[in-house]
Amino acid sequence: MSGRLGKRLPLGQLVAVLADEASFEQVTTGVRGALDYFQRTERDGSAAHIAAERLGEALADPSRQLYVLEDPAKGPVGMLDLALNAPTPGEATLALLVLDQRRRGQGIGREIVETLFAALAAAGFERVRLGVAPGETQAAHFWSAVGMWPCGEDRGVKLFERPLR
Repeated sequence: MSGRLGKRLPLGQLVAVLADEASFEQVTTGVRGALDYFQRTERDGSAAHIAAERLGEALADPSRQLYVLEDPAKGPVGMLDLALNAPTPGEATLALLVLDQRRRGQGIGREIVETLFAALAAAGFERVRLGVAPGETQAAHFWSAVGMWPCGEDRGVKLFERPLR
């Protein structure tokens, strides 16, 4: 079985810090910066509610690693949520990658993905998967542009995958 990633993961200009029970404020800040995304995809648009739900789910599931993406000079600017060895051993599912609206379009997302995928491969993972919610055409384009391959659809969610080795 493939390993876990570290508690601090350098991802280009940002550092991903593994969330724990004391990370509620940082997770809430990450949600607040990307509230446009969450308002399109979640039932409850409250940043605190979304943060509590995401953090609680991640802490309850041993396969999950929820990271707060931090700019060393500016604090939290996004979130990264991974399910490791899911759906099968050796695979990672990228459940969420969001950046603060003010940080998008600057190449940071691509930088995060490239360094994340290298870290996953180094930890022994063979494949990464993700889903894109209906209507998120910019996200689908982004994932295709960074080398993810469309591999199907499930209840309107576009599925993508990519081998890491």
